[in-house]
Amino acid sequence: MRILFIGQLGLPLLRQRDVTTAESRVAQLAPALAAKGHAVKVLGTAPYVAGTGLNYHGVQVQRIASLNPQQPGGWLYLLRSALAAWRFRPAVIHAQGWRAAGLARVARLGNRQATIVWTQDTELALPRWIARWVAYGVDEITATTRQVQYQLLTTYGIRAAYIPHGYTTSALPAVSPRHFGIRASRFNVLLAESVADVRRVAKAYKQSGMRTKLVVLQAESGAYRRLARQYSFLQFVGPITGRGRRSLIEQSQMTIVDGRVSAQVILESMVQGAVLVAANHPLAQELLGTAARFYSLRGVESLVHALKQLGSGDKQLARSVKKRAQTHFALERVLSEYLASYQAYRRVVSIDSVKRPSFTQLPAA
Repeated sequence: MRILFIGQLGLPLLRQRDVTTAESRVAQLAPALAAKGHAVKVLGTAPYVAGTGLNYHGVQVQRIASLNPQQPGGWLYLLRSALAAWRFRPAVIHAQGWRAAGLARVARLGNRQATIVWTQDTELALPRWIARWVAYGVDEITATTRQVQYQLLTTYGIRAAYIPHGYTTSALPAVSPRHFGIRASRFNVLLAESVADVRRVAKAYKQSGMRTKLVVLQAESGAYRRLARQYSFLQFVGPITGRGRRSLIEQSQMTIVDGRVSAQVILESMVQGAVLVAANHPLAQELLGTAARFYSLRGVESLVHALKQLGSGDKQLARSVKKRAQTHFALERVLSEYLASYQAYRRVVSIDSVKRPSFTQLPAA
């Protein structure tokens, strides 16, 4: 099967970014599909794709120009991506985001038998008629979170299949904490994206009487430096990603997930079998289920209570979170669901066939 991915930032991952975008998912899906014998092409822009004709783990990567090379994507990039599909002749066009899905109609002009799959990662903020127009032009719609799936159905009347983010395991051994300047034998890890989040957790950490070092994956500069002086138990080790972050989470006693942490980072923590304490954000609740201890972001009392309960760790909770990741979010499972969506609406007669509606009319309230 010939599969074309359009709309993502591109491969390979030349920047250390952890965002809930199509890029991280395509970076996993494309090589896995190629390993199964499919011909896969991924379109990307500079600086994510350095040149043309790049082969990334069996995936053909093609560079597409954009108006501003420093800002990947844009309407020109998407239009040129759709035109590039005419030469590749894909059986499946996998569009990431509503813009790519909207322009996938152009790609179909030269590939009338192609199946178009639209994957939406984030909630839409569009007029209803635009969203429904995009839905009319595709064969299958998938959402990576229940929150997005619910919004598409209730706000726009669009049915979408739920296919969550997946994870891949690494065979590389863990890196010693000393490599990051951590000399304490016992430490906890904080995953947070803002100064306000770190300050709130530090306040609760102090009130709970925790004596263990709290490692923060942010650089010690500016407001973070002031927090380090205010709370002696904080240790900032920089914006560590990939193998380094996995190593710290695996060797920590507890990992605190606060605020809007990406799905890939949460899954990474689950795979390491970490004891997780998480803010009750919808994404964290969806991924973690009952395998973590949740706390409210209103005040610090809820987090103080959770930290006191899990001060010495919880091996049963750690086993549960790892089992949940393996059961529901393994890449092989996610890959099989995408393959099913690719093959569900294969076009046999492209002109005379009746298109399956991509949306549903909800009853009036």
